[in-house]
Amino acid sequence: MQYLEMPILFGNGGRLLGIATIPAEQAESPLTVVLFLNAGLAHRVGPRRIHVTLARRLAVAGVASLRVDLSGKGDSPVRDGLSNQQSVAADYAAIRPILDDRFKSPKLVLFGICSGADNAVRLAIDDDAVHGLILLDPISPKDPGWGRRDYMRRYTDPKRYANRLKKVLDFSNWATRTPPPTAPPLDLRDLPETAQTRESFAAVGRRGGHVLSVFTSYARDLYYNRLGQLERVLHLEAYASFCEERYWPETDHTFSREEDRKRLQADVVALVARTDGSRARI
Repeated sequence: MQYLEMPILFGNGGRLLGIATIPAEQAESPLTVVLFLNAGLAHRVGPRRIHVTLARRLAVAGVASLRVDLSGKGDSPVRDGLSNQQSVAADYAAIRPILDDRFKSPKLVLFGICSGADNAVRLAIDDDAVHGLILLDPISPKDPGWGRRDYMRRYTDPKRYANRLKKVLDFSNWATRTPPPTAPPLDLRDLPETAQTRESFAAVGRRGGHVLSVFTSYARDLYYNRLGQLERVLHLEAYASFCEERYWPETDHTFSREEDRKRLQADVVALVARTDGSRARI
C-alpha cells in the first residue's frame, strides 16, 4: 500500500467531515498538503471522482492531501445563519489547526473547481501558509477582444447550424414546447472581485508559491476565450514568473474524458512538486 486514508472530523461541533490521504512513508518536513475544496454542491470526491484520483496520485508522489465536505456539502451539515463566505471562512478556520497539528505547519496548496476556485482565491489572501493555487475554471474578467473572438467562434462553428437545423426539423410537440427556466450559470457562484483575485495571486507570488489556472469549454462559453487573457486583465507584475494558464476549450467542465483527467493530473503534480521544493516524486 502506497498511501493511507483516514477520516478527519472538524468544525461545527466536530460534525464536518474530510478524508486525508497520506503517503505510507511520509517524507521529512516541511510537508506540502493539498486541500481539495468542494465544487459547487458536489461531494468531496469531486466531479468524476477527480479529487480522489488526484489525492492518491499525489500520495504516491509523496504529498499528503485532505478533501473536505464544507458545511452544507456532502456529509457535512449546514451552518445556520451564515452567508456562504462566512460559512467557508468558519470551516477553513476549523481545518487550519488540524492541518498544522497533523502535518507540522505545512505549506498549503488549495485546489478548487468552479465555486471551489472562487473560495480558494479568497482564502489564500490572508493565509501565509498558502503557497499554491490550482484553479479550474476560476472567474476571469473579459478583455477588450473577448466579444469579437466569441462572435467569430460562434458564427463559424458548423455545430451551431447543424443544431439549429435539427431543431427546425423536430416537429414533435413543436408548438407547445417551452424551454425550462434556467438561471445564468455565473449567478450560481459567489464570485470574487477582480481586485481580490489580483491580491490573492500577488500574495501567493510574494510567498514564493505558484498558481495554475485551467479554463475549459465552460469558461470559453461565458468569459474566457484566449490563452493569456487572465494575465492581460490582472496587470500583475511578474505574473509569468509564478502563474500559469491552460486553455483547454475542448475539455468539459467536469473533465469527463480520461485523457483530460490525465493531463490535469500531470500539471497538478508538477505544480505541487515546485511548491514542495521538487521533493515530490513525479
